[in-house]
Amino acid sequence: IDTFRFEERQLLEYAATLIVDGHHSKALAVVSERGHSFWLDHPGFMNRLAQWEACRFMAELGCLVDEVRSGVKKMSGTASKWVEAYAAKDGWYRVDHAQRSLEAWVVKMEDEPEAGLEKALGLVRRNHETLLEEMAKGFTQALLDSSWSTAGVLQQSAIYPDLVEGRGGRVAYFFVDAMRFEMAVDLVELLQVGEEVRLQPAVGVLPSITAMGMAALLPGASS
Repeated sequence: IDTFRFEERQLLEYAATLIVDGHHSKALAVVSERGHSFWLDHPGFMNRLAQWEACRFMAELGCLVDEVRSGVKKMSGTASKWVEAYAAKDGWYRVDHAQRSLEAWVVKMEDEPEAGLEKALGLVRRNHETLLEEMAKGFTQALLDSSWSTAGVLQQSAIYPDLVEGRGGRVAYFFVDAMRFEMAVDLVELLQVGEEVRLQPAVGVLPSITAMGMAALLPGASS
């Protein structure tokens, strides 16, 4: 029945409804199983495929928000533990990566998301923002409990003396403003051809504004 066009539209609406109802894994299964039918593989209907891809990104973000929220609620320990949980190989940063992937896709769509998807999009955005608030409150409390110390984690003001100054010879040192950790993960994947590639989180200075952050990366900042 894939050749009946109404089926494709009904399935997409069903997947969007599942997201709204909080069944993100089921929605993702629908997209994975039925996201390539006659009407979606046809070259003349690329705009339909874009709608399905948007649905997939929403479902993936919803799944990760649920997963990370569970981890945040169970989290206890020092501020350093929070950094480790976020930057681990399968860490919490993945939810922010999913959010960026979704927003990057939506902004380049030729057509606006359909009504059902628009509702789902608004919901997953709000859920992500709520999670960010919970993470911020939890990490701030952990900082207070740790006397504003993140033992064992690289400090932003120590990047130059610890990672740049001692390398010897000429070094290209790039300052990239507002580069989130999850964006660095993508960059590392692109740089795998390099002789030595390493990803390491660092704790930024406060207040976390451009003027302070850039100054903290300069020679002499550690003192």
